[in-house]
Amino acid sequence: SSEMVPAAGEFGREFLLSHYPNAEGWGTTLHILNPWATTVEVGIETADGRRLRTVFVPPRRLVEIETASLPVTWQTLHVRSDVSMAAHACYQAIGGDWAMLPLSRPDQTRTEILVPHLPDAPWWAGVILDNANAGPCEVTLEYFGASGEMLNSERRGLDAYEPWGFTAARSPEKVYLKVRSSAPLGCGVLYGSDDLSAVAGYTP
Repeated sequence: SSEMVPAAGEFGREFLLSHYPNAEGWGTTLHILNPWATTVEVGIETADGRRLRTVFVPPRRLVEIETASLPVTWQTLHVRSDVSMAAHACYQAIGGDWAMLPLSRPDQTRTEILVPHLPDAPWWAGVILDNANAGPCEVTLEYFGASGEMLNSERRGLDAYEPWGFTAARSPEKVYLKVRSSAPLGCGVLYGSDDLSAVAGYTP
């Protein structure tokens, strides 16, 4: 643990975490911040409530958990506590920069999400969607141009509790992406350079 740093996002009692093993040149670390004067117990759980890890966060400090140390579930996990805390995912590119991405709160998931500015090379935009619903849902991606015209679309079905991370299609004509879903989803976006020397996190 280390001294608490300012939180870049809202506090809450529950957050959604897309859980992928560290791979393909990336390392992911979960940061949990405790603003209180007493120790806080935080559980990392599957959607059905199975406890994968219990973490005790000292007063006014943060702990870091490498997601590769968690069991591989390929599910959207829940980070839960009895009191408000802050949780963030830190994405580290091997040999490159890192980005801190605030996690989604279940009470702020939505069925329509706008992701602005899908930049052309040498930049990419990675979208992370969290399905915390007990049933499957259908997701539609729609790409729009500067004048608001839809350029193309694609669909994908997500199983219950399935997260989806993808790199958005790059084109100088595409200026934003609309995500529409049949069930509310959490969302986070990473922007990065092709050489991974710069990475930034954004929560729409």
